[in-house]
Amino acid sequence: AGKTEGSMDAGNLLKPMLARGELHCIGAPPLNEYRQYIEGVEKSQFPVVLTGLSGVHKALMIYASCVNLDVPALVLCPDEAAATRLCEDVNALFEDNRALVYPARDFTYRDADSVSHEYEQARLSVLGKLLKGETTLVFCSVEGLSQLTIPPQRYRELAFDIASGEEYRLPELIERLIGAGYVRADQVDGMCQFSLRGG
Repeated sequence: AGKTEGSMDAGNLLKPMLARGELHCIGAPPLNEYRQYIEGVEKSQFPVVLTGLSGVHKALMIYASCVNLDVPALVLCPDEAAATRLCEDVNALFEDNRALVYPARDFTYRDADSVSHEYEQARLSVLGKLLKGETTLVFCSVEGLSQLTIPPQRYRELAFDIASGEEYRLPELIERLIGAGYVRADQVDGMCQFSLRGG
């Protein structure tokens, strides 16, 4: 039958159940390669390589590994488009969208006020969630992985939360925001900017 808007095909209904072990396929025992892969990861025998998997099988393998091993994982992909696709496929299996994409930095070789900081903000967001233990699965392109970023200790020193109802000393808050990489602007029209009003 054709797929209609808002509908789900049988594959999408069965894949999460198979990965969680709630549904078993008769006549299809676990792959020997999968057992070797899991044993390799458990014994920290890296790198562990699986080849010849299609996109959906890669997503199922990653999902099953995360569920069975319960360890943080970095999935390296050839480019950002592949990382995004695979992350979306894995998140379709999880109920909480725990997988994240660590994007490559967007380089600009000119001084411009209109340069977007969205990629850096996204990178820092992923790093923050990793450091807080809010995510255990990150997809990244080779390019994104090879780009330097802020060290974890420095991130911890600069990161802070602003809570509604709390009082802050304005000079110290401005200093912390600028130290964390925010730009003071007359009017906020993008990420990583702040404006001082009425003071």
